[in-house]
Amino acid sequence: MKLNEVLPEFIAGRAMIRREIWDTDEYLKYDSTTNQSRNSSGDGRYFTANDVLAEDWTFVETLEQKKLEKLYEILNNFYHTAGIDARAYKDDLLEVLRME
Repeated sequence: MKLNEVLPEFIAGRAMIRREIWDTDEYLKYDSTTNQSRNSSGDGRYFTANDVLAEDWTFVETLEQKKLEKLYEILNNFYHTAGIDARAYKDDLLEVLRME
């Protein structure tokens, strides 16, 4: 994907992003308090000209997202005859996942 395709989710704080050519543990997240992107080490990072022109941007799947997808799968399999889609309860499921 191009940078402009991943930026809306990134800037909204809903996704971390990375380039496919980077090491798998490298990514960027948006820090809304400083209005700056930060790398996986927490250091500020700016986009280079190569980054802006690249077409290998991708979203980083977080552990929370993996858990949420598994919950969708479990609930949809359980309630498949009732015609209920667990994705309709995303906010509620995220609240449970984020409980300490």
